[in-house]
Amino acid sequence: MISRRQFLGSSAALAAATLGGVSTTRANVADKPRRLITVFVDGGWDIAHSIDPKPNLVATPDYDEVAMFEDIPVLTHSSRPNITGFFEQYAPISAVAHGINVRSISHKVCERKMFTGLPSGAGPDAGAIVANEHARDYPMPYFVVGATAYTGPLSVISGRVGRQGQINALLDPNDAFPRFEQSPYFHEGFEADGDEESAIRAFLDARLERERATRGQWGSNRARIDDFIESMEKGAVLRDNAQYFGETGTQLDLSDQVELALTALERDLAWSVGITASLGFDTHEGNDQQGQLQNALFGGLSNLAQALIDRDLLDDTVVAVFSEMSRTPALNGNAGKDHHPVTSALVFGGGVAGGAAYGANGDNVEAMPVDFETGSTDSGDLKSLDSTAWVAGLAALAGADASPYIGADPFTAFIG
Repeated sequence: MISRRQFLGSSAALAAATLGGVSTTRANVADKPRRLITVFVDGGWDIAHSIDPKPNLVATPDYDEVAMFEDIPVLTHSSRPNITGFFEQYAPISAVAHGINVRSISHKVCERKMFTGLPSGAGPDAGAIVANEHARDYPMPYFVVGATAYTGPLSVISGRVGRQGQINALLDPNDAFPRFEQSPYFHEGFEADGDEESAIRAFLDARLERERATRGQWGSNRARIDDFIESMEKGAVLRDNAQYFGETGTQLDLSDQVELALTALERDLAWSVGITASLGFDTHEGNDQQGQLQNALFGGLSNLAQALIDRDLLDDTVVAVFSEMSRTPALNGNAGKDHHPVTSALVFGGGVAGGAAYGANGDNVEAMPVDFETGSTDSGDLKSLDSTAWVAGLAALAGADASPYIGADPFTAFIG
């Protein structure tokens, strides 16, 4: 007997194929489901400073050498020790995807495309797709710790911390937003003790059973009652873990986001987590800032990788690091760089075919056609690597099928 979820999933896939999309087969998907952490590098990073080394460009004069870490070339410099340190330690479990063409230089459009594959951003991003396929029964399958995520039709499985930790106001009565005494609705608040909690739950259970008996035995009504019961149970689990979500009114830096993300994964509160590295990468003036910004980023990535190892989460987790765009090959009149539509991304963790770079950017950071299965730009079925293939490939790397949401062949070269 086919389940409701299987029916809906197969119907969506059929619809995508009918509309001209390409249905992903399980052969294109990693054989083991893995959790997904996305690290969005907000602003547009200059990949020439690190993972797409081009020392001949006037825009990257500060380098010691192009060093090889396994088969990953990286531009190194003594002022950027964290970049070197990351690849010295984690190159074997890391892969770089080059030549991702977002075909835009608008921050918002590029952001939407790198997350969802679609310029509208109406579809779910890779984190939502992976969580929906692997962990719909988790308390908060897709946990958005940073500022950026696109949940689309899968918003029901997601939750956000908020820029000021607003989630805590919902989880912990002691951390709620203050009430204003001048309001006609002001009161001191109510926090139930153990006996009162039991009485409230008994009342709700009785009401649920009454609704089920009178009009909720079948169909949509039954489903809504089941959803309500499930939401109560998930809410109780989240409230029991409120101590791990920080404090209301506190902005989370990169290290705070990493700690919160790993705690959510470790405690099985979430399957996918979205982190945002808001470090100031949109440098239209003074492009030399990019070096120190990336040094800070890779320091955070090293801490994330080591924490995954320390918590025994590495083999079951994939990390994707990407920005919405990159920077132009040459400097502008303000010694900065402007927006460029071709970029690269980094993935590391379990199931990654590590120690290699796949695809390529040309001498002027133009996207080179690539074979999606091998990553070769010299032979095979060479085609453009656009954002739809990137998102489908990232979902596939975590063991999920994105075809119900985007019709594209996934880029699978980095799947081990």
